[in-house]
Amino acid sequence: LHGRQVRTDDLSVQGDGYSVAGRGSVSVNGRLALHVGVALSRALTRDLLGRGGLAAAFGVSPGRGLRVPLELTGTIDRPRVQASPEWTRALLRRTLGGSAVGGALERLVH
Repeated sequence: LHGRQVRTDDLSVQGDGYSVAGRGSVSVNGRLALHVGVALSRALTRDLLGRGGLAAAFGVSPGRGLRVPLELTGTIDRPRVQASPEWTRALLRRTLGGSAVGGALERLVH
């Protein structure tokens, strides 16, 4: 406990087919400021995205599972979960390429 916040640099959750690792803080009033990485197993990734274009669009390398960096903000009662801006911009580049729509959407991601 530091300054009315609980901080962690080694948050870890393991599940069947996935893992979550991260760092950040939760304040005593329930405010979240966490950065986590979600890693899916190859099998779960294949079940969700298949083996083809969709997996590639999400940046999955052959023989690997999906990895998504997330930011958790808001409160414990009303969490806000979003993919990191960098990951989202990369997804837009992979799916929309150099199109005008892709460029416009990429600029909107903070």
